[in-house]
Amino acid sequence: MRYAYPQDHGLNFIQYNGLGVTSTMAGRDVEKFKKYILSVAAAKTFTQGNYKGGNSFIYIQSTILKLTAMYITYMESKGLLSPAERQILIDWCEPMIKYQKQLKGNSAADSRAASGAAMISWGSLTNDKRLIRAGRKNWQQALPFVIGSIGNLQRHPDHKNVPLSELSIEDAYNEALAVVVEGAAIQENLGIDAFNAKFKGRTVHDAVVWWTGVVASRPPAFKGYDRKSHNWTVAWMTIYLSKYPNNPVAGQMRAIIKDVARGKKPMFESVGLGTATDCLWGYN
Repeated sequence: MRYAYPQDHGLNFIQYNGLGVTSTMAGRDVEKFKKYILSVAAAKTFTQGNYKGGNSFIYIQSTILKLTAMYITYMESKGLLSPAERQILIDWCEPMIKYQKQLKGNSAADSRAASGAAMISWGSLTNDKRLIRAGRKNWQQALPFVIGSIGNLQRHPDHKNVPLSELSIEDAYNEALAVVVEGAAIQENLGIDAFNAKFKGRTVHDAVVWWTGVVASRPPAFKGYDRKSHNWTVAWMTIYLSKYPNNPVAGQMRAIIKDVARGKKPMFESVGLGTATDCLWGYN
């Protein structure tokens, strides 16, 4: 099970993990999922890297790191994880950190922000302050694109070789903003006001307000209304609303979420954000 490829298998893998974590937090199939996650951890699943085609293995690993950090924290809070079991999970994820730190295959805004969030999450779990600082630096490297695109959306230079039919400008921006919002929320849990991080006088809040208006206007090329998706999802809105329920565009956000979710629970299965964001972040 030491998978490096295919990367579409990686997306299925992290989606299954995300649903397993949220089910655990809901009190369902706790022992069943623990047996599963310990087995894939012992097999060092997805610890090997392959840079040829497909979705980035580094991006897949960043989601594994975030989810596993959340899983360990939750299980320990309930007394459901032994020290030996914890170590199996730690030993699984530690080799992934080196890939999160590097630039190779990890230079686009969404990748930098996702790696940053993963490093911050893992550093918090392991009490590694240096890793948290490094993760914050990664995350901040996405801000020039995310904040700098307000009112002037442009193609990220690291996507120049990706056909617009596969990743439109709107899709790329939405994906980058999603992990920037997630990373900011993770930092806020550590007492860091990352939503007010600035680039040329503007903040993450400003980016959220602007893009919510764009989403609400439904530009023809934008695909961001999928409930169950890797890239094209507005699940980040549930994360933002969990922190800022009375923000200036909260009404617009809730209307968009209602339109996308169509009464289903969980509202979203956003693969890159840990899957069921409304469950993970307590949005209701």
